[in-house]
Amino acid sequence: MSSLKLLWVSLCLILATAHARKRENIVCEKGKSYKKVTLNIGETLSFKTDGSKYAGRQSCTAVYKLGDCTEAKVTCPKFETVGYKNCKRGDFLNIKVGKKSNRFCNLNGPDMTITDNFSLQFKSDSRKTAAGVDCKVECTAPLPTTTTPKYSPTPVTGASAPPTPPTNGTTQPGNTNSESK
Repeated sequence: MSSLKLLWVSLCLILATAHARKRENIVCEKGKSYKKVTLNIGETLSFKTDGSKYAGRQSCTAVYKLGDCTEAKVTCPKFETVGYKNCKRGDFLNIKVGKKSNRFCNLNGPDMTITDNFSLQFKSDSRKTAAGVDCKVECTAPLPTTTTPKYSPTPVTGASAPPTPPTNGTTQPGNTNSESK
């Protein structure tokens, strides 16, 4: 009976983990959306528009927090928007890191390495639409691991031992002993 219970719990954990990871892939649909995502070691998530052509008047934002990851790479193998005036008008993908923003439009998608929390925002106006974007957000560097020094039983040369306290009930300067007067 207990092995059946263990199997059931294991299955639930696997399904919950798969569901949680699936929720972190962003699909921009019609209208406005906003999502916070944590990017961890070994993860490759997607940020993409829905359908063969994206809808007009979209504003889709995902804010990525680097969890146990120190470096992320954003690439978009599929990238086609309708932008104008150096991406200041029309449809674009905006990547914001800190206070710095980079806009991408038309067929010029990003290929960026990022070392801080960041956001991706896809915006479209009400005019023409195109095939859209399909981007990968990948953790490319984990946090550095810290190692604790191993204990060495061999004494260090040149080191002196701390003074031994007196045994006759007297105190040394700086020590307070309630027995001394």
